[in-house]
Amino acid sequence: KALELDPTNLKAWAYRAAAKADLGQLAGAIEDASKAIELDPTLADCYLTRMRCRARLPDYPGCIADCDKLIELKPDDHEGWYFRGYLRCRVQRKMEAGLADFKKAVEIDPRNARLRLDRATIYFELTNDRAALEDVNAAIGVEPRNAFGHNLKGLILMRSSDPKGALASLSRAVELSPDDITIRTNRMVCRARAGDFEAAERDVAEILKLKPDFSQVWQQLASGEMEAGAYER
Repeated sequence: KALELDPTNLKAWAYRAAAKADLGQLAGAIEDASKAIELDPTLADCYLTRMRCRARLPDYPGCIADCDKLIELKPDDHEGWYFRGYLRCRVQRKMEAGLADFKKAVEIDPRNARLRLDRATIYFELTNDRAALEDVNAAIGVEPRNAFGHNLKGLILMRSSDPKGALASLSRAVELSPDDITIRTNRMVCRARAGDFEAAERDVAEILKLKPDFSQVWQQLASGEMEAGAYER
C-alpha cells in the first residue's frame, strides 16, 4: 500500500525486499532490492539483501558483483568480504584471492564463529592443518557448543596423528549433536583407527539405529580397521 501511494519510497522497497527474502521469495526480493538500488545506488543494505538472495538461487556472478559493490560502500562490514571470499574459494576456485578476502573479514569481525569455521574448512581441504586448527579453536572459544566446530577439530587432530585429542573432540561433538550420523561415523572411524574395535562397533550400532539402511557405515568401519592393521576384521 505504501508503494501504491509513493512508488519512490526507498524504505518501503528495502523493507519489502528484506521481508520477501525472509519468506524465501527470492525473485521478488531481488526485484524489490533492485528497484531500491535503482532509486538510490548507495543503499548498501539492499546490495546485501540482493547478494544473499542471489547466492541462494544460485546466481554466483551476480552475487559477486553485489559483494564488490557492498565492499565499495561499506568496507568495514565483514559480510561483503566474507561472501566474496567464500564464492571465490568455493565456486571460482581462486583460493589465494578468496583467502585474502577471508583474512579481511576476520580482521573486521574476529569473533564470528561461522566465518572462522568456513575458513577453517577451506584450510583443512588445502591440508593447512595449523591454520585450520587456529580458526577452529577461535570459533569454539566463541561458541563452545558448536558441534560442527568440535567435529572439524576432531578431523584435523585425527589427520595430525593425535588420536586421543581427536576422540575427545569427536565425542564432544556427538554429545552436542547425538543424531548427526556424519559426526558419529567420524568418531567410529577414529576409534577403529586407534584399535578400539568394540567401541567402534558400538558406534555402528547407534548409527544403524538412526539410519538402518546406511550401508556405507560398514565400509567406513572396514577402512578404519585396515588403517589400524586389522586386515582380517
